[in-house]
Amino acid sequence: MMMDKKQEVESLLHEWRAKFASFGKEFEVDESIDNLVKSFVELLALPQGARKNELKRFQSGFEEKYGTDARVSLCQLIIFSLFCENEEKIDYQNLPDGVVEYIKEDFVRAIKIATQGNDKILTVNNTIYNSYVEVMSFIRFPIGNQSVVVAGFSRSVIRLQSPLKMISFMRLLFSCGGNYPLYELHYNPHRMRSFNPEGWQTVMRLGAELLKLRPAIKGIFAGAWFFDPALKDISPELSYLRELIFEVGGMIFFTGSNEQAITNAFAMSKIRKTAFEKGRYNPANYLAIIPRKTLLKHFKI
Repeated sequence: MMMDKKQEVESLLHEWRAKFASFGKEFEVDESIDNLVKSFVELLALPQGARKNELKRFQSGFEEKYGTDARVSLCQLIIFSLFCENEEKIDYQNLPDGVVEYIKEDFVRAIKIATQGNDKILTVNNTIYNSYVEVMSFIRFPIGNQSVVVAGFSRSVIRLQSPLKMISFMRLLFSCGGNYPLYELHYNPHRMRSFNPEGWQTVMRLGAELLKLRPAIKGIFAGAWFFDPALKDISPELSYLRELIFEVGGMIFFTGSNEQAITNAFAMSKIRKTAFEKGRYNPANYLAIIPRKTLLKHFKI
């Protein structure tokens, strides 16, 4: 199937290269398409805080050279190029079998998105688009309803903790061996159906298998509203998300409340919104951290 898909994409790549070249001629620009793809992928490898502005500069500079109409073509071209360049490399990335299968699914899904030509998604500042490019560049690894990228958590979280929690945070930091590099979890919206207790177990198990093959990575962390202990009473059906973190040897720390936490908590629940309006619930973000050795020990890997 992947071989047939590659032949199809190679044809699309040839077509889109010609289309993109026409934009360059119109604006009298002679620039290597391969260099554009490489430059964009390098930006996605930057730390989250640094890359947002760099991506804006990249898009502004590109549109200034080629015009705004060329943006969608560039984004399509990047996906087609990465598919043709990296599809045969998937099986040689030293990854767990389950992760390999998810990556292959995402390669095919990315082509579908590119050929549909949705101009809201096909932009270098779109989170969904960037996540697919990261998977196709082996920067991001899908592990079920979550995916992971290399990142680090802030030590300043300790300032928000009680004295006992401060001690726990320092012990956990020591257990991890530092706050970087770890794998940071990110939600995969296209795998919403597996957002359940079994799916969460899959995330942890594949995360452990991935850590086994990446000895330099110190553990896994994630920041989210659904680690809030208040959900035990408000949304008990989500308690498994928090409980499994402790079960595999992780810890959870309060990081504060903000508009994003409130928006995310209300996105799929009128019950949580009603509880907030009645003063019974105030959504807050929490940081979950799992040291590699405790996760590997839990799964006996």
